[in-house]
Amino acid sequence: MTAEGETVLTITEELDALPGVVEDTVFLCRRPQMVQFRVGDTWSRTINAKFIIPDDYPAVCVAIELDAPFLPVDLLDKLEDRCTKLAKQENGKPHLVKVVEYLSKTVRSNVLLPAWQELKDLKEILGPEDKLSQKENGTVTVHIKHNNYFAKIEAKLTRKYPEDGMQIRVLESNFHESLVMTYGLQASESVRLLTLGVQPAEAIRRSLGQEAKKFESEELGPKGDLSSNGLLELRRDMQWLKERKAFEESGDGKAKHRRAMRRIDAREMEREMELLKTDDEIPFERPKALPSLLAAMSYLSEVLVHGLPEVCCTSCGNRMFPKDPTRQEKLFVDAKSGKRAPRMPERVICGHWFHYKCLEKFLHEPDDHGSFRKKCKICGLEVEHMTLWKDVGAREKKWAKEVEKQREMSEIADFLGV
Repeated sequence: MTAEGETVLTITEELDALPGVVEDTVFLCRRPQMVQFRVGDTWSRTINAKFIIPDDYPAVCVAIELDAPFLPVDLLDKLEDRCTKLAKQENGKPHLVKVVEYLSKTVRSNVLLPAWQELKDLKEILGPEDKLSQKENGTVTVHIKHNNYFAKIEAKLTRKYPEDGMQIRVLESNFHESLVMTYGLQASESVRLLTLGVQPAEAIRRSLGQEAKKFESEELGPKGDLSSNGLLELRRDMQWLKERKAFEESGDGKAKHRRAMRRIDAREMEREMELLKTDDEIPFERPKALPSLLAAMSYLSEVLVHGLPEVCCTSCGNRMFPKDPTRQEKLFVDAKSGKRAPRMPERVICGHWFHYKCLEKFLHEPDDHGSFRKKCKICGLEVEHMTLWKDVGAREKKWAKEVEKQREMSEIADFLGV
């Protein structure tokens, strides 16, 4: 009940006052028994709120229904419950504006709303010793531990997540700095690819440099329309290019040539402007950005923290990294020579690991069929390294020279009777 002498706003007065009280709120429908708003400042954090207004409002609370194109149903259910609880706390006073104000403030202040389901899934895959903390400003920090190794990873989501992606980095770790830098850059690259609409598994492969030949000429952006309209546009473009080429090859004077070029270009520009007047005639469509928090965090957790300590050399089968993280430095630099250590970890493009000397020997010698296109024993892909014996032709020439040299030495030994 309202206090004696207190002015009670009618539902019409509440709705009239709403635009001046709540930001980023747009009326979608306004009727005596039902009001619908759109709340949010980005498409990934937009909520459509429907309020069913009873006849004896405000003595009876409004019924609230929330819908969103990007946010999960479980999150919307929780927000509905909180809004209903807030309405009931008003004890019969007008509460529509307060509920909408609370909803708008929640959407605007909590940057992590679009990643709600990802955070929920991330908590499930973390181990009992792992820790996750989050802030409404978009910062997510995960501390992951496996045996004696650990990594503290931070992700900062933007207000337009997932369209603008996020920043991800390894804050602390006892892995070698070169490994931290490599995996951090690959996680950032996978985030960039996900914002372009590349599927998670494919984004991880591309960030590793895999299937480079397959995607060498492939664009991440929109693809052309090969419908009848699209082919017609292609034929028109080809005709325009032919006309330009014909004038360029003709022996007409320069002034006449320039006037003809201007007429052709003006006609083409006019036609392009007509196409741009309606969106449905544009034969391109940018793919929607995909969420990147769970994919990037899972990659660093599974491949870096949990994966590296257990990985073995593809050639000799021995463990790549010591159980004691403090002994890693010996793997990367030889203490005596200061050069690359023989057991230095080297990862090839397919993602598997070799000791430096094992990889050098593996790539230097041909297989049983005399081929230098060596296959990985684990995945069967061709073994390639960014700097070490990448050119197959160079390997074959070097091996041929060594074989020829050994043959000549053998012939000389036979001639001398040694």
